[in-house]
Amino acid sequence: MIRNSFLRPLFILDFILHFSRALTFTFFPIYLSHSLGFNPLLTGYALGGSLVVATLAGVYCGILVDRFTPLRALLLAILISVLVYAVLPASRQFTQVFILLVIIEVAFTTMHLSVKSLLTGLLPAEQRGAAYSISYTLINIAFCSAPILGITISQFAVRAPMWLSGGLSFISLLILLMFYRRYHAHLRVVRPQRGPKTSLKQTFKVLATDNRLQLFVLGGLFSALVYARFATYLSQYLGYVVSESEALRLITLIVSINAATVIMLQYVIGKRITHKNMVFSVMIGSGLLICGLLFYQVSELTIFWIIATVLFSLGEVIIVPSEFLFIDAIARDDMKGAYFGVQNISMLGGGANAILFGYLLDSHLARPSAIFYFLMLFAALGCALYLIGIRQKRAVTAVDKL
Repeated sequence: MIRNSFLRPLFILDFILHFSRALTFTFFPIYLSHSLGFNPLLTGYALGGSLVVATLAGVYCGILVDRFTPLRALLLAILISVLVYAVLPASRQFTQVFILLVIIEVAFTTMHLSVKSLLTGLLPAEQRGAAYSISYTLINIAFCSAPILGITISQFAVRAPMWLSGGLSFISLLILLMFYRRYHAHLRVVRPQRGPKTSLKQTFKVLATDNRLQLFVLGGLFSALVYARFATYLSQYLGYVVSESEALRLITLIVSINAATVIMLQYVIGKRITHKNMVFSVMIGSGLLICGLLFYQVSELTIFWIIATVLFSLGEVIIVPSEFLFIDAIARDDMKGAYFGVQNISMLGGGANAILFGYLLDSHLARPSAIFYFLMLFAALGCALYLIGIRQKRAVTAVDKL
């Protein structure tokens, strides 16, 4: 079992950081268009462009985490986010806003990687699946609850969410400072540094030549095309096949069921996923995603949409900690951050799916329901790439023993 009292401050800090981000960035498209007068194209560039830059910069953020240590990198990233939240409300020009959004997205990516590296360093291997599941559950709770508060307080002052996000980030900074020495001392005992740190050249060489990492990231990319931000492509699909009112009703139902399933079952299931059963888990998770997509493809009654969403959500619940464990299993102890940073690239699938299926729906190259066949193919490819990566690992190990 995870020692709740020992890790509770870290989980609280993690929740506050995600809550502060969701608080501001959920209403930010409205703020940019109405308060700053950005047109839809500029709004898309500001929000989407900054996210893409931060995702691609994840590799460098991961290396920063390894070289600075996760605690120092987390401290620096939180401090930067506090400063950005202080400056952002006063920014009016597109260039200023875009630069600040890139900085805060890169800082948030660094925070996310730092927390994962800390959990990896603080816990034995058999408890990491449970820890990743708790973190993912907290993310979902934050993104379910924060937008309501953000939209509510923005009615009193349009910049209030940014002020509150800055305040919450400052609170998380204080929490980290309070428990910094405790975690630092524990890491020195369980993960003592042996020898000099890996140079940047060596780090990039290891990342570039690790075929298992490349296969796992590509597998994660295909999986993310299916489950990451899936409500976006479902909204696009429903907008083509049903009326606007029916689409709104169904997507609200789907998002609610998904959130409830993930929040209630992520830890219950995730704590049972370990390095020993992660291969079986990713197969089951991919199978459930495919089953959910099959139900979506034939759904005409509300009950089928509910069944499809439950199956799909269970697949997501199983896939997420399994993917983290795959990376954790192959990463060197002194390069966990760099490996998680490379894995972060797979999250581009969450943005690419809306673009891809938007094009397919708009071009009329196939009937709308055909997108589900593509998604089922992506889920199967993602699973296959993980299995190929695992087999390659065994082959390399056998060669090394010769």
